[in-house]
Amino acid sequence: MVKKKFNLADYELVKITWNDAQDHETGWTDLSKAIKHKMAAVVSIGWILSQTDQQIILVGDFIPEDGTTSRITIIPKDWCQKITTLEEMQNE
Repeated sequence: MVKKKFNLADYELVKITWNDAQDHETGWTDLSKAIKHKMAAVVSIGWILSQTDQQIILVGDFIPEDGTTSRITIIPKDWCQKITTLEEMQNE
């Protein structure tokens, strides 16, 4: 099976600021403490592999020669606070 090579020019490099669900310690917790729990504020940087109205698939690492990737994050679009397009480095 021949894998598609990963061409950076085909993908947008972005910084996404988003709120993630947060899990807290298990066990009994006083309600006054529980109500103070917050979502996790996250900043992710990577290339948008694909997106729909519901989600963005972001990839952080790649091997151009064989088309493999890692650090794949699927972010629900309605969890995104801000999406900023980043400039590619000119002198690679």
